[in-house]
Amino acid sequence: MSESEKVEVEKVRFLQDFSPFLLTITGLFRIVYIVHIVNEQYIPKGTYMHLSTKGRYGTRAIIEIAKNYGQKPIKRKEIVEAQQVPDSYIENILITLKTAGLIQTIRGAHGGYRLAKAPSEITILEVVEALEGSIMPIPCLEESSGYCGSVGTCATRPIWHEMYLAMREVLIKYTLEDIIRREQDTPVFAYTI
Repeated sequence: MSESEKVEVEKVRFLQDFSPFLLTITGLFRIVYIVHIVNEQYIPKGTYMHLSTKGRYGTRAIIEIAKNYGQKPIKRKEIVEAQQVPDSYIENILITLKTAGLIQTIRGAHGGYRLAKAPSEITILEVVEALEGSIMPIPCLEESSGYCGSVGTCATRPIWHEMYLAMREVLIKYTLEDIIRREQDTPVFAYTI
């Protein structure tokens, strides 16, 4: 068996062992992170597009905040524990989300974080762009960029534009409410040994 075949067998075995966790959003993020770590051994850096850690952790954090919509504000420590993200990292992410107007902070003993508007009014596109910046794959897609003099004659620009529109369409289609509902509707399997 070749080395690449061994790697694929290891990946399949790994995913089979952890398949019950694939059915929850939190589990999915954990699996994606673990697969990312495993793949780093086999795929050289820079060979795939991805969300940054800030984008992944920030999306998880705002989903956790959205789960408490209409209730008391959620404390940073509760977000960290529920989503298993580093406390030191989440603080900067929450500041970014607040600056973007997606969340609010409430001071005091009963304070914490809450959404600035209803979960049904916040799209995943808004969250990703707040955390990552524009999702445009190349700068020349912005009309005012002045990035390239070949905008009118570039053969690949329409492809990048189509890719941008497809990503935008997917991310704008889902709201925080959709993600919460999806997580609630997903059965959780528990194994006891």
